[in-house]
Amino acid sequence: MNVHRARKIDYWIGVPLCFALTALRRLGKALGLGRYGPAASPQNLLFIELSEMGSAVIAAPMLRKAAERYPQANLHFLVFEEIADSVRILGIIPDANVITIRSKSAWSVIWTGLWAVRALRQRGIDTAIDLELFSRVTAILGYLSGARRRVGFDRFHSEGCYRGNLLTHRVAYNPHQHIALNFFALLFALDAPADEVPMLKRALPLELARPVRLAVSEERKRAIRQKLQALNPSFSATRQLVLLNPVGGDLLPLRRWPLRNYCELAQRLLANPDLQLGITGTAKEKPAAQAICEHVEDPRCLDLTGQTTFRELMDLYSIAGLLITNDSGPAHFTGLTDIKAIVLYGPETPRLYGSLSPSVVCVTTGFACSP
Repeated sequence: MNVHRARKIDYWIGVPLCFALTALRRLGKALGLGRYGPAASPQNLLFIELSEMGSAVIAAPMLRKAAERYPQANLHFLVFEEIADSVRILGIIPDANVITIRSKSAWSVIWTGLWAVRALRQRGIDTAIDLELFSRVTAILGYLSGARRRVGFDRFHSEGCYRGNLLTHRVAYNPHQHIALNFFALLFALDAPADEVPMLKRALPLELARPVRLAVSEERKRAIRQKLQALNPSFSATRQLVLLNPVGGDLLPLRRWPLRNYCELAQRLLANPDLQLGITGTAKEKPAAQAICEHVEDPRCLDLTGQTTFRELMDLYSIAGLLITNDSGPAHFTGLTDIKAIVLYGPETPRLYGSLSPSVVCVTTGFACSP
């Protein structure tokens, strides 16, 4: 499902549902129905982040802190099925606790979303943390999960996305601090005084968001080298491998660096005989990779689109020397490994969404219209 259709569904279905559920919540409270007293420490804690692969990696330090802070709690994560591997690979949420919704069509979102709500209620979710900024659908899912405590970003008195009044812990989104720290504000709001408005009245040092690292064994490194050799006999373990990620998904095409620039960059890099290139991406992104390979006409340029699993992509990062990508999921996945990366930012700013890995360099023009 494309982003424009998703936004329409979120608006035309999300707004009336948020309004109706808010009215029901207020009516129930007026009639003394439901539970509104102080809640115990979380036992079944749900995180909701549906659509952004990179956001799971950005949220990883907060998820790690949640596991430390509430060791008795079962952690769950609700995410679109197509990007669930970005949550599983972190090793923080048990695989069995990653609940998915299929996003291929509006109907699949609705039907699998209802199934997910049923699964969450069966698991006894008592606390839900909505990591999305302005999504109405996630606010609805958090409410329908049955969680007694629901934490999320609220607009308060600002103009913006109407999400009803379904939260028990309303946190102010701070556009002047990194999104990773905003995620920590959601977690720490669980222990904030109930009358604190707005949450969170606490300083959050950037050190909290220290990146989570993924261990890659030598065996896995050997396996990915062998796979590259099988895909392209021109691959050599003695040459430095540079990766290009020219597309980075369909969510926001405006983020992409022009393909002609990648073609020219590949040509210049291959002028060095000690380098070889790998073009990464999904199978749908193969036309861009083929365009680069056809432009350079060099056997040292490997088309790897659609050839690796998500886990193998991390293995690939562990043996490569550099990744050059636009602002997309891979820009954040690099933080799980030691690979150096150059990330090209267009409409967004790295001040809020940039990788916090010391091995990543963010490049942006800083135009007045951006972000």
